[in-house]
Amino acid sequence: MKFIKKIGILGGIGPLAGANFFQTLITLAQEKYDAVQDCEFPQIFLNSAAIPGFDETGFTAPDIFLAHLVRELQILEQMGSDFIIIACNTVHHHFQDLQDALNIPILNLIEATAAKVHTDGVHVAGILSSESTNQLQLYSGALESKGVKPLIATSDQQQVLNQIILNVMGGTQSRKDSAALNEIVADMQGQGAQSVVLGCTELPLAFNRDGGPDTAHPVIYDSNEILAETALEEAYGN
Repeated sequence: MKFIKKIGILGGIGPLAGANFFQTLITLAQEKYDAVQDCEFPQIFLNSAAIPGFDETGFTAPDIFLAHLVRELQILEQMGSDFIIIACNTVHHHFQDLQDALNIPILNLIEATAAKVHTDGVHVAGILSSESTNQLQLYSGALESKGVKPLIATSDQQQVLNQIILNVMGGTQSRKDSAALNEIVADMQGQGAQSVVLGCTELPLAFNRDGGPDTAHPVIYDSNEILAETALEEAYGN
């Protein structure tokens, strides 16, 4: 039987997003790799870590958060993971520090997403993300380095996104949240966005891709799905 690498997932940032990512991995393994029997799926270690210093806006106590984060990643390494994925976009601000603390690779969610947008020939992309991801220009920088013009949320739109992320974290997301996301997407489309990146792992859980009968969305890039596809390519050796 072909060797399948073991995947370590750092979730819990927040827990529902981590659980959704786990489900996405399983579904894609079935759809794209014809996995049926248990031994045909990758072995997956999910650490749904309860880490202080983080909320719906992003970092609240960066130093405390980083120290806890390193320890939780090292747990995944000790469990036998061949590589690690972090089901949170904002955390990738510390990517190099985290990679330096481990002896196994971490797949970079933001780089994988930006590479996909670039490969698809997108020239202008909107970004929906946490406040910290926005302020730290994590996606803006990654996209600009590949020649893609980023459109970021206004301060008012960011407050709406913060509330939606909080609602997903608490399991209270609703059609109102989906409608608000669609409104922001439509605004970015009106500014010339050919695509919109859902650059927060909570946002796909509140997003309705249909957007209503009169809405024609630009291409939507779900960072959860892109990371899951990248992880499975690594696990199966493709």
